[in-house]
Amino acid sequence: MTYSAAFDACRSCRCNPNISPWRKDSDIHRTVTRAFGIADEHGYQLVDFDSDGLGAGVRGDAENINQQREQAERPRIKFVPFRGSGAVQDPDDEVRAGSGRTNADYYANFKAQCWFALRSRSQATYRAVVEGLPYKADELISIAPGLPELSALLVELSQPTYSINTVGKALIDKKPEGTRSPNLAYPVMIAYNPGRRCIETWPKLV
Repeated sequence: MTYSAAFDACRSCRCNPNISPWRKDSDIHRTVTRAFGIADEHGYQLVDFDSDGLGAGVRGDAENINQQREQAERPRIKFVPFRGSGAVQDPDDEVRAGSGRTNADYYANFKAQCWFALRSRSQATYRAVVEGLPYKADELISIAPGLPELSALLVELSQPTYSINTVGKALIDKKPEGTRSPNLAYPVMIAYNPGRRCIETWPKLV
């Protein structure tokens, strides 16, 4: 069984996280329409979507629906493309302080950078909760224990592996042999992608 999924998360306050899976439909328009419905239900003004591959068609459908909403005097909902195949964020920053390697030098693409960022959050959370080490709240991740899809999500979050390519950059394999596509974990990774949300949030606070 395959799913489309939406992960509701506010990185600044972690309020009301929820994951909503549904059977994958060959009609992208129906999936986009459902995403609008989820956004309306929770009062969201922004939706991230995977714009690589089949997701490239989401932009046009979202714009058509937004035009219809405007005619009906309903607010637009912004659909923001996520391009895992694109360039990394902060390319000149070091991967780790003192490592001597920049993000552009270490990650093969933005998707690899995002999965590693989620890995770092998970590691920092383990060290804070289990080992009692000092922590910064903004560097942790919290998953509601009452999520109906919690067990499946945790399995998928631990599924991706990485390898180093011929030029020494990290590549992510989100679907190792014998596994299914992590359609629940992938939107969580997108929701916590580094950089962009902070840039968009600051102008709204001034």
